This record gives sequence, structure tokens and C-alpha cells, in this order.
Amino acid sequence: MATADAGVRCASCRERVDATLAVKIVVHEDDRQHWTVLCPDCALVRCPDCGRSVDVGHVLTHHDDIWTSHEVYECERCGKDAPEPDVVEIRREKDPTYHKLVCSDCLQEIPIPPGFRVVREGF
Repeated sequence: MATADAGVRCASCRERVDATLAVKIVVHEDDRQHWTVLCPDCALVRCPDCGRSVDVGHVLTHHDDIWTSHEVYECERCGKDAPEPDVVEIRREKDPTYHKLVCSDCLQEIPIPPGFRVVREGF
């Protein structure tokens, strides 16, 4: 990952990082912000919504002037990546091993047949 001629250092582990692999992020502290660089191994942040450590490379969603990060799941219907708040799980009531993750857009387009239920969180 690191190269001898790379001039970028990870702000967390201080290892040299190839500039093409470095993750560039904006850090907000109180009323100021600054840019920093992390290596792919250190590019984890704590999500303010769910409290879990999330790879910075995951989708960022914008609400008013606040950016938050979430786990990303692939919709099993359309194949697009969607952040955790926009994904639901469809479960078959009589078969606990059957489940499908779909984005909220696809959920609006498909009927939920009898014997299935929609789980919006905790999947």
C-alpha cells in the first residue's frame, strides 16, 4: 500500500500512503473544519446515528447541513447500493432463513404477498 515516493501520511497511523489510495475527509470540530487524510486501514468513523464504526468509503447521506455515514447494503432487486436507513428486509414468516434486502424505491414497486413481512430495522 505505501510507496517510498508518496508524500501523504495517514493522520491516524502516520504511515506513508499512496496518494491514489488515501481517503480524504473533512473533520468538523466545534465551529471549524479541516481536511485530513487516512489510509484505507484507518478510514473508519463512528456513525452519529447508529454508533457503529463505519468505513468512510460507505455512502454519505446529507440531512440539512449535517453529513452522516451508514452501512451500505446492495438491493437484491435492482442491485444498487443503498444506505442502511433506506433498506428494508423482507422475511417469510414460516421460513426464518428466507430474507431479501430491498431499497425503499423497490419496496414501493413490489407487492408484499401474504406470509411475508417487512422489517425496517435490526436485520
